Parts: sequence; C-alpha cells; structure tokens
Amino acid sequence: MIDIEKPIEHYFRLANIFYGQANIYESEGDLQKAYIYYLRLCTLGVEDIKKHPSYNNEKYFSDVNKIENICLNSLDAMERIDPILKQKEKEGTFINQNSLLNWVAEQQMLNFNTEKAQRETKADGKNLSIQTDEVAKNIKKLAFSNYNIIDNPESNSFRQLYLPSNIFNIFHKLAHENTIRNLETCGILSGTLANNKLTVTHLVIPKQTSTSDSCTTTNETELFFYQTKKNLLTLGWIHTHPTQSCFMSSVDLHTHCSYQLMLPEAIAIVLAPRHTVNKGAFQITNSGLQVISNCRNPNMFHPHENEDSLYKDLMTQKVLQSKN
Repeated sequence: MIDIEKPIEHYFRLANIFYGQANIYESEGDLQKAYIYYLRLCTLGVEDIKKHPSYNNEKYFSDVNKIENICLNSLDAMERIDPILKQKEKEGTFINQNSLLNWVAEQQMLNFNTEKAQRETKADGKNLSIQTDEVAKNIKKLAFSNYNIIDNPESNSFRQLYLPSNIFNIFHKLAHENTIRNLETCGILSGTLANNKLTVTHLVIPKQTSTSDSCTTTNETELFFYQTKKNLLTLGWIHTHPTQSCFMSSVDLHTHCSYQLMLPEAIAIVLAPRHTVNKGAFQITNSGLQVISNCRNPNMFHPHENEDSLYKDLMTQKVLQSKN
C-alpha cells in the first residue's frame, strides 16, 4: 500500500531493496523467498506506485522507467521459478514444509490494473513510451498460481541480524566532537544478506545537519548511490543523544518507522554517552508500527499514547547477534 505522505523516492528505494533481496535469494537457491520478493516488487512497481501523486511528474520519469525495467526482469525470473516451485510442491520437497502457509495471491489484494499505462516524454530527443500492461497481465497470470508458499518470510520468522561487537565504540569516537558540542550525530548501518542472515558490514556517516535533539541527513541520493555501488542494504541507523537519556523520542520513532517498513529487521541504535545506561538497540513493535505509520501530527516533537510500549530494546531481550 502507498502512503501518499511519503516522497515517491521512498518507494523507488523500496523497489530496489525488494529486487536486490530477490536476486540474492535466487542465486542462493531459495526460490520460495525469491519468488515472494519478485512478486512484491511487481506489485509495488506495476500497480501500487501509480497511486502516488508524484508518479506522473516528469521529474521522476527516468526513475519510474528503471522500476518498470526491473519489473520486466522480475517477470522473467518468476517465469523461471514458477514451474520449479510447482514441481517441488508436487514432489513434496519444499524446505520447512511444516512452516508453510497456504498462500493465494487474491488474499494479497493483487488486483492488477491491466489497462495500458502510457506516458510520453523526451529522452535524448526521442519519444519514450512506457507501457506496463504486458507486465501486469503476465504477473497476474503467475500470481494466481495456487500452490503452498511462505506468505511473509519476515513476519513469520525474522532473519538473524549480526552486528559488529565494536560498532558502539567506533561510532562513539566518530561522534565525539559533536557530542562535546551537544550536537547529535547519525550514521547508517549498511550490510549484506547471505544465507538468510543479515550482517552489518559498513557504518556510513552521511552528510547531515544537527541540533542538540535532532539530526537530519541532507543528501540521501548520494547515500543511495554509494550503497547501490557496493550492493549494500540499509539495515538500520545509529545516532547519539548528547544531552538526553537512552530512549526513542517521537522523532526517532517516526524516522525508524520508515526503515522498519522497508526492512522488518531494521534496528535503531541510540548512544547516550553522558548516562549510565548509555546504549540501546531498538525496534518498533507491530502495534507501534500501526500507531506511528498512521500518526499525522505535524509537530516535530509530539507525544504518542503509551509511547514506551511502542518499541522494544533488543539488547535487554538478547536477540541481537554479535560478530567480532
């Protein structure tokens, strides 16, 4: 589903995240998860994203064209995978058979619009016509294949996320100059997906502006290109509270909501150097995601009812995996 309050770039990034994960799963032979991510991408790129008010803005025609191209590639991949999955179901050779759910695409509201979607603009002096009806018709045919498949790999079984054990000390040192000036610092936790495990491998410090209680990145496009070049996923973010204790503020919750909606395992790390409990790794709960994603309060800092119950500290629950 599209939230028209979010910039369309958010959905371009989400499409690329789905595509990257689908490619990894296919290369590793996990065709069930690969098929799901290809299908998610095509649902987003062929139908859902058209509902965004910026979709027909000429400024984004090039980006939309790229998304439609990877949807075509995804269609090819699904056509490769489809008969293999059917054969595996026939033979009863699905992995983790007991954990599979009966999955029917109709329940996923895949009501693809098969009407021709054409836009014309100028590209290198030539007319560019983008058509999505072929993708929609073929995806619809594949989507209604009726066989058992994992419905949502994240909601039923979260992937393990490995975090370098020294990341807290590294970021503490990087942020020190800002901390002594009472300025927040933020960084992006980037990493890889392999064998159904997520591993933080890079700590990226983007260009940013800071105050004592907020931090905002200023060139997300540059960050996106860097991660794309190195085939990195965004696995979460890390920031300091130079004057406050270790918790998730309302601003933090809204910021992290976007991360976690794109990747359910995404984490938010908070360092509060001047407090005894000086570090935490947080995730928003399922009920918290509903509250935050539906919140339309325009004020930067604002309370949410039962705010402490909207998120959980993974460090106290000992669910994070350290990797030296």
